[in-house]
Amino acid sequence: MKLYNMNNLDLQPLNILFIASYYVPYMIGGAEKMLKIHAESLAQRGHHVTIATLGPQSGIVKESPVNGVDIIRMPVRNLFWPLETRKSYIQKISWHLIDCYNPMHFHDLKQVIREVRPQLVICESIAGWSPAIWKEIASFNLPVLQFVHDQSFLCGKGIMFKNGHYCSKPCLDCRILRLGYLISSRYVSHFIFVSHSQQQFYKKCHFPKVPSTVIYNAEPLSLEKKNEIWNPTKVMRIGILGTLTRHKGLLNLIKAFKLLKGRFELFVGGNFSSEAFHNETLLLVDDDPRIHLMGRVNSDDFFRHMDLTVVPSLWFESFGLVAVESCAKQVPIVVSNFGGLTEIVQEGINGLSCDTTNIKSLAMTIQKIHDDEQLYKRLVEGTHSSIAKFIDVNGMTDQIELLIQSSLKR
Repeated sequence: MKLYNMNNLDLQPLNILFIASYYVPYMIGGAEKMLKIHAESLAQRGHHVTIATLGPQSGIVKESPVNGVDIIRMPVRNLFWPLETRKSYIQKISWHLIDCYNPMHFHDLKQVIREVRPQLVICESIAGWSPAIWKEIASFNLPVLQFVHDQSFLCGKGIMFKNGHYCSKPCLDCRILRLGYLISSRYVSHFIFVSHSQQQFYKKCHFPKVPSTVIYNAEPLSLEKKNEIWNPTKVMRIGILGTLTRHKGLLNLIKAFKLLKGRFELFVGGNFSSEAFHNETLLLVDDDPRIHLMGRVNSDDFFRHMDLTVVPSLWFESFGLVAVESCAKQVPIVVSNFGGLTEIVQEGINGLSCDTTNIKSLAMTIQKIHDDEQLYKRLVEGTHSSIAKFIDVNGMTDQIELLIQSSLKR
């Protein structure tokens, strides 16, 4: 059966094995969301797709397929399941040291490869698996494609953020904890970055020169027009959405919000990463009736009620799906002026960027949009056209298939 034709190159149905730390129902963030889209899109094109992922159980479990994707849940061969309750600093460091190069998954992985018989393996997040699996996969003479969704191959926390500041290069601790990634990277056939900024950042940090490609994330979003566009006679509703952590810049946004002049409300959607950070945020909010901590929300409903979305990340965002989701609902964006977010924002077309580490700069940028009604209307009008490639799942899957084909020919 002929599956797909692109540039007169036929790609027959393949057995494709994905390896990832988490999968349904453990959807932690954007990386897991993209894994689901990648796997299901390839399955829809006729490929036999299997995901080997980790879970808290003690043995290997074959689960019922989800949307045409087979799932094999593997035990974590480390000290604990990462999503368990809080662990001590010593326990976490010990876990990461083991994860630096952990061959304990070899037996499980061999069993899966022999059963699935894949023609290539696509790795997404591999925390818990450890980079040792790259060598084991390569021992079967299988191409290894590795998506890079964050800074996990450079930093133990994956965010390059320490003591309230963004790290421009890996610290000594992270260089030690990530030594296994550097050494094992030679077994990877191809790295796939989700933005050019991220690709350049890895090069700047002297990550080994393995062939790499940029394939932007794409999400199957429906474009919606706002029924009513904000004007200066109304309160401007500002939204921030996501897992609420210090490096996401929430505290800076609240401080900037309190400097704004005019009628504003701030809506904070998402769960807090810790009780301590929640309490710190409450102290800063100080019972301000204009600031609403909403908890976990439906993203579509959230954006439908916003006039402006702010993504004030203090760390190097590799991409930023939330900015795309906002634009799909015709809500302009204000984002950090570094990292992958700069490839989503188009200055003066769908939003503005600024130095979000500078509270006054952030406040001035929001105020500028509020005070210029014509600018705001232009930003609203530009949202949909600006994200065309970020909602083109077929185009993204085309690129993945082309890379698969070229990898199989080597």
